[in-house]
Amino acid sequence: MEPSSQRGRRSQSRSVWGCLTCRRRKVKCQARRIPCDACHRLQLTCTPSFHSNFKQWKKHEFVPTETRGTSENPSPDASPSQQQNHPGSPGIRTPSDTSDNLGGSPIGLVNDANDRSLVDDLTVAADWDFSHPWNRFATVLPEGLVTGDELSASYHRLADFNDGLFDGVIGNITEDAPIEGSMDATQSAYPSPNYPGSDPNFGNQSLLSLMTDTDWLSIWQSPSLIHSPTSRPDDTPKLIDYYKRNLSTFWSSVPTAWSFYGYAIKATENILDSPLRHSILAWSSAHLVVKGERAFADLQMQHYARASSIVDSLVDAVQETTLVPPSTTSLNMNLRMLLSTSLFLCYSDLVSGDTRALADRLSRIEAMLETHWTQLEKALGSLELRILLWLAYVHLRTNMWGRITPLLPTTGQAPSQSSRRMETHDLWDLLMKKKGLADMRWTSGKGYYLTDCYGSSLPKERLEECLQLEPYKMTSDDAMGLYSTIRDFEIWEKEMQSRNVVDQSLVEELRTAKIQAIKANIARIQSELKMIHAERLQSASAPESVELTNFQFLVTSTVCLSATILLNRATAPNIRSDAETQAIAVEIVRIVRRVRKTGYLLSPRTLVWPLPIFIAGIEVTDEIYLDWIEDYMRELANQGSSTKKAVELLRRVNAKQDLEGRRVKVCDVMREFNELVTI
Repeated sequence: MEPSSQRGRRSQSRSVWGCLTCRRRKVKCQARRIPCDACHRLQLTCTPSFHSNFKQWKKHEFVPTETRGTSENPSPDASPSQQQNHPGSPGIRTPSDTSDNLGGSPIGLVNDANDRSLVDDLTVAADWDFSHPWNRFATVLPEGLVTGDELSASYHRLADFNDGLFDGVIGNITEDAPIEGSMDATQSAYPSPNYPGSDPNFGNQSLLSLMTDTDWLSIWQSPSLIHSPTSRPDDTPKLIDYYKRNLSTFWSSVPTAWSFYGYAIKATENILDSPLRHSILAWSSAHLVVKGERAFADLQMQHYARASSIVDSLVDAVQETTLVPPSTTSLNMNLRMLLSTSLFLCYSDLVSGDTRALADRLSRIEAMLETHWTQLEKALGSLELRILLWLAYVHLRTNMWGRITPLLPTTGQAPSQSSRRMETHDLWDLLMKKKGLADMRWTSGKGYYLTDCYGSSLPKERLEECLQLEPYKMTSDDAMGLYSTIRDFEIWEKEMQSRNVVDQSLVEELRTAKIQAIKANIARIQSELKMIHAERLQSASAPESVELTNFQFLVTSTVCLSATILLNRATAPNIRSDAETQAIAVEIVRIVRRVRKTGYLLSPRTLVWPLPIFIAGIEVTDEIYLDWIEDYMRELANQGSSTKKAVELLRRVNAKQDLEGRRVKVCDVMREFNELVTI
């Protein structure tokens, strides 16, 4: 321990330059003027602290100017892992944690030099704040995320719903000239809810598309807009605020409001009985329930039930419109509302751990698409295809260890013949067969899904940034397809074992060819990924772009590595493990620790997660690595009940493998566990 005299001299020499705002945000600030560069860039209130010791600063609540000043809870809820972080557990890396041996791991899992090649930690960025990551992108936030004082500087307004489209659907957010005069906020807030299942008691005034800044302020603060039949007046603002702060970037790799998740909440702000709005509020309240706020449990069920009932009506309406020559525009809008609402309901199911409801919902969408694909394909725009791809990711994860047979709606009876014929594939397989991977993502500027959301108001920089990441995402799609291919291989092998084939040598020859084809496909994807990454690093200049590029590369790498583990487990089930698989599992752990140090895994940020680390966990035999994986999975458990169940499933799989001395099927353990788990 240092002598007290040395500690005293060090504290006396500590710099006190920098503004109080940056000090509170725990970011570097050496400015000697008002405002400092960071506060000017983020449009924050710059509180000076020049020539004064920080111990003499007066304490007051720091509220970012990007958030609504009327919020009672301006800061996001810290997860339990953040609140109880200590050296003996993996924990979350915070700005004050600069230890290379993160989490007190008993062994050095990574080489420090290589670990720093991920570029500098985000903690050294002058404008990064782990408590408020959205601050970094404050200059491009839609006005729904700023206070009334800043509305005059907002760049974008909610645009008109296109002529001929029903009002209860999300439309483009574009920049238009303000209209003359003012309007009554209450009257403008109620669209005509003429989508299937909507409540006719919610008024019949259509939503006006062009609003002045004063109109926006009056609408945002109008008490009449906060009330809905499923919530108390003080609950909805908290749920919306929680969504914007915590969930709008939960599945997004880029923490910015210019995303589908920012678009969804903005487009339904004034449509109180929109199924999309109900599904978003259901997801938000489900998260709060998982975090211990049980008071939101009833509210979660109410919003969830309301959104689900309208989705059921939308499914029926979409199928009915396929029987007559439909309007492509109206069919597109019905599909958009159906798919987007279903996506958020699926997220709510993941948080609640209701895999049965999740599987049934996705299976119904799959059946609808398979039956009416010819008619529905023409109505699928870039946004609808992108949402379908996200749903396919979730469905693939749900059926990862075996197809969950859907129940008949409302009856709970055994599946019909029409559902049995679908048991060998899921929504992922359907889209790959009907559309193909290359056509699922439109990457041209005009046809890009964010352009479909925001129109011409989407910042050019944001569009370019997203387009540059698309090659990684397409490779990730390809890598996710490996999971499906390996699962299909296991199904085929099981069928061959049950068939009475005379010449087993032919079966073995075909089996070997299939295995070699899968291995070749894995090698191809890995090579393409490395090539894309090398090209992207040459063009990326900003540290943030390099960080994001490396994140995409490393996460997709874990998918390829975990696919190899699954293949080895499928081809050699009667051994506990092998050297190649152990090395791959350790490499996945190394990558996860490396990415985690940057703070990118504070939320999943990708629909792949946490499947790769779970797969590594069921294979690794070294107790030190296994303990680290289990601790990390427990750390993620605050993200939802599905992850909590996955932690227990991981423990049970390893216990049974240790007992039997061989690999066991996860689906068998899940059956003994009497739980359906989406990992």
